[in-house]
Amino acid sequence: MGVCSSTPVSAEEAAKIDLKKIEKMTAERERIEACQAEKRRKSRSRSSGRESESDHDDEEPNDDEMEAMGLA
Repeated sequence: MGVCSSTPVSAEEAAKIDLKKIEKMTAERERIEACQAEKRRKSRSRSSGRESESDHDDEEPNDDEMEAMGLA
């Protein structure tokens, strides 16, 4: 955004932009976690044998996604 901008961005404005990005990513992370919690809940109600594997598989990619976003 600000990299290609012809007008300089103050440090305060840049901080506000960064804060908005972080808030957006945090909200997305919370939405993903809520969705996965619901999937795990449904999975547990159907089958108790697979729950530990599905829990582990669901959590791993999110940590990688957070690292890719620079929040981890």
